[in-house]
Amino acid sequence: MPVKGSAIFKIALAATIALSGAVATVAAVPTAAYAAPASSVNGKITRSEILQRAQYWVDQRVPYQQGPGANDSGGRYYERSDCSGYVSMAWHLGSALTTQSLRDVSYELGSFDDLKPGDILNRYDGGRYNIHVVLFAGWTDGTRTTAKVYTESDWGEVAKIAYMSRSALNNGDYRPWRYDNVIDDAVSAPAKPSLGIRGSVIAADGNQVTFTRDAGSGHLQVTYLPPGGGWQTSDLSVLAGTAVSAGGAPAAFVQANGTLGVVTADAANGHLRITYKPANGSWATSDLTNDVGAPVSDGEVTTQVDASGTLSVFSRNSVNGHANLTYLPSSGGWSNFDLTTNVGTAVSAGGAPAAFVQKNGTLGVVTADAANGHLRITYKPANGSWATSDLTNDVGAPVSDGKLGTAVDESGTLSVFSRNSVNGHANLTYLPSSGGWSNFDLTTNVGTAVSAGGAPAAFVQKNGTLGVVTADAANGHLRITYKPVNGSWATSDLTNDVGTPVTDGNVSSVLGNDGTLSVYSRGSANGHLHLTYLPTTGTWATTDMAYQAGTPTLD
Repeated sequence: MPVKGSAIFKIALAATIALSGAVATVAAVPTAAYAAPASSVNGKITRSEILQRAQYWVDQRVPYQQGPGANDSGGRYYERSDCSGYVSMAWHLGSALTTQSLRDVSYELGSFDDLKPGDILNRYDGGRYNIHVVLFAGWTDGTRTTAKVYTESDWGEVAKIAYMSRSALNNGDYRPWRYDNVIDDAVSAPAKPSLGIRGSVIAADGNQVTFTRDAGSGHLQVTYLPPGGGWQTSDLSVLAGTAVSAGGAPAAFVQANGTLGVVTADAANGHLRITYKPANGSWATSDLTNDVGAPVSDGEVTTQVDASGTLSVFSRNSVNGHANLTYLPSSGGWSNFDLTTNVGTAVSAGGAPAAFVQKNGTLGVVTADAANGHLRITYKPANGSWATSDLTNDVGAPVSDGKLGTAVDESGTLSVFSRNSVNGHANLTYLPSSGGWSNFDLTTNVGTAVSAGGAPAAFVQKNGTLGVVTADAANGHLRITYKPVNGSWATSDLTNDVGTPVTDGNVSSVLGNDGTLSVYSRGSANGHLHLTYLPTTGTWATTDMAYQAGTPTLD
């Protein structure tokens, strides 16, 4: 409980985000959905539940007062709604403690860098701890210079989210503390991934675009950054009439004529849906199952545009598991081609097919055989016919759970990143432009953590660096593994090094026209879309797109 009339830090966020020089703005925070509390009074509590409880008082606009107090989301009454009462409620304590007595149920951390969401910052006050306390919600940037906090600050104000610079925390002599009964959230992937490796693209006009699915409504959502503008988000189910989607993650594309689009599966009937926006037109949607006979899908889809301008949509038939191709040439109408029936591609399982186009014009797709987990490649040379081969039998690729990613670098090497279904190792199976296939175990040889969740998100930077982003199965940390064009493979932990929140492994990556590498991930604690990015000149940074753009929570 702070001393009445004491000076309270009221720090406004005045940061800039490196992407396109856009100024960071805080959008209205979506109201959280409040489930019955998972914790008991004074019991173990996850970090995500602490933040959910804190958000409830923000949404209820609970005023600062030292009596009477207010109820939590479950109806439990807390006798004070001052700063320490706020923390007590968020931690689900039995009563409203003071800034001093909060120390009885917590322990001091070594530094600000040890902070995790749900911890607190308590003003030292010469050891008296009798001024002010705030609840830490995370860092807004990779260099950890600005903290996002929940606070009840003073009379006449209400519970709110505020931003405090690291220098203000130091100057105010705040100390980091952790609740004795806090536990980290379990890392688990949602049954329906709402973000995938094909979720992000750079549009013809330079827009950086990411498609996701809203957890609350199932609506298709687009979050985008226009060149020289600020982040925005739109609901395409409302704007264009896109059906509520289910199954796998949205798969984006940009055609040679500048049309931007995304493919999903209708939750009601499995119909393959395409939502698109011509370069100078408006958003529209159509049903590829009704209109062109595309088979019903489980939503595990991917897209690819080849050198001729043909748009290819690879999907898995939800009736028989067949691999299917639905395609639109640059001039002509849509067609369907059953790769299992016509080429012999094995019935597939696991994640979405991973498509690619090689430098020589070969179009292809990689899948996992449902019968044995063998890695399968199905391909068509520019002037040839479709063929398929078993990379596990033929070149020793490890069996896979179907979580796959592909990349073609400047040398023409085709890289297939997969997860070994036996031991979870990250693996690379690659084909140079001249030479034969090889395998490289990234976990054994580089130290890439055993991964979990979604498919690996591969990338090639403008300087030729090849890499892949995954999630650590042990703790959900976002991991990047990379190889400079003339260097050796290396790996680093973006959660430890940059502050990216833990993730369930549903990630995407995209390279901006200015060379900025952007990695999007779904935070496993709160379902927020997070952007972690590396400019061509500069250092890594991270931001929460729920607050940066208003992107709804992902399912």
